[in-house]
Amino acid sequence: MVANQAGLPDRLPAFFDGAEVTVSQKLEASLSTLFTEFSTVPTVVASIAQVHFAVTTVGEPVAVKALRPGVERQFERNLSLLAWGPG
Repeated sequence: MVANQAGLPDRLPAFFDGAEVTVSQKLEASLSTLFTEFSTVPTVVASIAQVHFAVTTVGEPVAVKALRPGVERQFERNLSLLAWGPG
């Protein structure tokens, strides 16, 4: 992992393998039904999500964002802590 001038990581490892399965489950369809191409290696990985490039069955290039597992719970917890704290 490399840090930028702000001390934030510029490059993170992929947070899960098999994004194809997760994306397929979330979209409730097989990837082969939705895409003619789907990059199994993420193009971008960040603390919240990773991005995979794909091509739809009508030939449109798209970026598919897969959220980090558990990120919704983390956001809810963080927001509740902000609401709970002194105003």
